[in-house]
Amino acid sequence: MLLLLFAGLGGVVPPTPDPGAGPVVEFTIGGAPRYRRDPNHIPILQRALAAKADRFVKPAHDRAQRRAKAIEVEAAELVLEQPEAAEQSFAQLVDRWLAERPVMPAATDPSQQFLAQIALRIQQINAQAEAAELMRRMRDESDVLALLLL
Repeated sequence: MLLLLFAGLGGVVPPTPDPGAGPVVEFTIGGAPRYRRDPNHIPILQRALAAKADRFVKPAHDRAQRRAKAIEVEAAELVLEQPEAAEQSFAQLVDRWLAERPVMPAATDPSQQFLAQIALRIQQINAQAEAAELMRRMRDESDVLALLLL
């Protein structure tokens, strides 16, 4: 009956699914068709969560820089704790470091660059140790003052 009404209105045709858009799945509730949906439809919440996850993915070069920094810190700790072992494993550490830092200026020697980075990491480790010692002394002094005031 409804189709006859549309046909009688001259040109008004009920909407039909686009055949190029793929198959349309018809959902029924209680035996009666309620709505149609493209099977490739992704709910909006799922799309939003996927976009958020994509935003937090770190680029590969950032991860490589973190791994290179970890190698530098490992080498610096090795130099501070066991200088003899550092000389033996220097070539292996340089190779691992170069694998993570493929972009090097043409005029620099990779081993010299690696040594410079190790020196920087040693300075950072020493500065952290000094700061921790200073904080410990300050805490001890405050404990002594608190005991004196009691």
